Amino acid sequence: MYNVLSEENQGEIDDSEDGYSYGFLNISVGIYRPSVPEDVEDMIAEATADGKPMDEAEIEDEMKKANYWATIGIGVRDYYRQPLF
Repeated sequence: MYNVLSEENQGEIDDSEDGYSYGFLNISVGIYRPSVPEDVEDMIAEATADGKPMDEAEIEDEMKKANYWATIGIGVRDYYRQPLF
């Protein structure tokens, strides 16, 4: 999805949230996910270090959150260019 939106946007992308969300400023579209793959790797390592390794179902569920977009926002023209406050 990122690649398609990037191609359609043909310009500046707000990537200030380190992979959790992107704002495609020229087409007023934003995408969000609650975690990134690196978060899942950290969760696995922490659980293993704590002696409570994650099972495959837990890992699969967390990877879905990291690999798929949870929210797609479509705003009016320049919506994602507006300051939050």
